[in-house]
Amino acid sequence: MIAAGAEAAWARLRDGVATAPTVVPCAGAGRPLWHSESETEQGAAARACLECPVMVLCDAYASTADERSGVWGGWTEKERRRARRRTRRATA
Repeated sequence: MIAAGAEAAWARLRDGVATAPTVVPCAGAGRPLWHSESETEQGAAARACLECPVMVLCDAYASTADERSGVWGGWTEKERRRARRRTRRATA
């Protein structure tokens, strides 16, 4: 289910994946890494994102949807949590 308010960002990501010049890493054989609970595996997935043609779209969707699990746009769960805390502190 797509989070309310994130539909447009999801559509841009979906379209980007469909038209990407290469298979995006999270859609390949290593897909389980992107939703692993292991920080080591999430780190490997995040590094693979660095070569992804839709990394920026993926990050934009995850930020808009406030995704809490998995690796999105090159960010692990832990990194996104830290970024949310920093943002909350900066706007408080």
